[in-house]
Amino acid sequence: MNKKYYSTISSLKPSRKAVDAAVANALRLEKSGKVIEMKPANNKKKLTAIGTIAASLALIIALGAVFFPHGNSLVLKVNAAELSDKSFSAIAKLNRDGGSHMITDEGAERKSEIITNDFAFDLDCVGDNIKSYTCEVKNGSFVIGDTTALADAVPAEKTYKAPFEKEYASFTAEAEAKIPEIRLITGIDLLDENLPKAVLRITGLDESKYYDDGYGKDNIEADLNEELKLAFEGLSVRITVCYNDGSKTEKTLVFTPEAKVTRFEKDIDEDGSFGYDYDTETVVKAKTA
Repeated sequence: MNKKYYSTISSLKPSRKAVDAAVANALRLEKSGKVIEMKPANNKKKLTAIGTIAASLALIIALGAVFFPHGNSLVLKVNAAELSDKSFSAIAKLNRDGGSHMITDEGAERKSEIITNDFAFDLDCVGDNIKSYTCEVKNGSFVIGDTTALADAVPAEKTYKAPFEKEYASFTAEAEAKIPEIRLITGIDLLDENLPKAVLRITGLDESKYYDDGYGKDNIEADLNEELKLAFEGLSVRITVCYNDGSKTEKTLVFTPEAKVTRFEKDIDEDGSFGYDYDTETVVKAKTA
């Protein structure tokens, strides 16, 4: 075959609509039982509907090779939960820092005081022909138990647990790499002058709640959810998957927390203030966006 013509045929990318039309036409001919005449220059040939269907199927198979040449596929799982863009799925229980920790400048003036939240982030990129993947976090950081299995890891500029743990803004891993432990961290700087009242109350910075007899379990739960909503605001992870053929797919994960007060006790001190003892449980949900 002429190379020029072959190149032209190879570059064709018929639309899905054209494929559907070819199938529909073949089925219509099968029902009608019509004979199709094809008139080449030298002779006349008759093709039955069965022959037409076979030819159409051959065309569809060929088109399939054009539309899906590589057979690449991807399913994202975090902590074994399969994620989609349809709805949020529960992926983890939140590990909440019992208090806050201070980051100081050479032991002098406080630079920040952060209350942190973290959860397990065991990512699986499941699919065909996956070579490697890169995770980049926004408004958060990764703590990675062992980085030796990684192809690359970029330290985070904004940190939440430093100097206690090393934090990373992104990491790259081969498809078959086994990474022992990854945690995703976010938090709130308590020295921010624009913190909502709910955050001030739940962290104890606003002591007026200790003198409010009406402040109880429901109030704590509402304040905690507002504080967590602020902590998770803008938190996302962009995942770039590289396939063996050099092509790439990008997905972004977004998260939402949901906190419940599971145990609550309240008592009154001698000075008339109230004390609170309670336990909470926070479920982290995620989806692709």
